[in-house]
Amino acid sequence: MITMFDKYFDTFNAPDDMRERIIGELSRPERHYHGLRHHEHMFSILEKTCPAREIFAAVFYHDLVYNPRWRDNEEKSAELARKELRGMVNTDMVSDLIMATKYHKSHGIYPIDEFLKADLAILVTDLEIYQEYAKNIRIEFQHVDDQSYSLGRREVLRHLALTDLFQSPRDKAALDRNIEWEIRSL
Repeated sequence: MITMFDKYFDTFNAPDDMRERIIGELSRPERHYHGLRHHEHMFSILEKTCPAREIFAAVFYHDLVYNPRWRDNEEKSAELARKELRGMVNTDMVSDLIMATKYHKSHGIYPIDEFLKADLAILVTDLEIYQEYAKNIRIEFQHVDDQSYSLGRREVLRHLALTDLFQSPRDKAALDRNIEWEIRSL
C-alpha cells in the first residue's frame, strides 16, 4: 500500500507492517481532529522548517495513542515510540518531542518549539478552518456533558492563549481571534 506518507516513513525505514498499523490507527473514524489530516498538516510545515527523521517519527507517534478519556496519551505514545522505534531513530529525541505536546510550553529549543508550533498551527489558521477544528474537538469529547466540556475547554483555551510559540503579529492576532471566538461560543 503506497501512501502520501511514505516519504516520511522512508526517512526512518519504517517496515510495511508499522506503516499500515500507524495509518490504520490514525484513520479510525472517531478521530475527528487527531487523525491523518492533522498529521498531514504537521508534515507540510515541518518538512520546510525542521526536516529530520526523528521529527517525522515523532509526528506519526505523537497522537498514536489517543483516547480523549485518558490523561496519559502522551506518555503511552512516547512509550510506544521508544519500544517500536528502537534502533531506527534517536528515541530519546522522539520521546521528548511527544512529551512536549502534553503542555505545549515553549522550551526555547528549536526542534521542540518547531514541533509544538506545527502541532498547534490550527490555532492560527483562518477562522472558518478553526471553527471546523473546534467542532471536531467537541465531537471527540462527545462523552463529556456540555457544561463540563465548556468549563474544561475554557481552561485549555486560556492556557493555549498564553503560548509564546507564535511571535508574528499576524499569528498573535489569529490566535487571539480564534480563541476569543471559541470561548464566546461555548
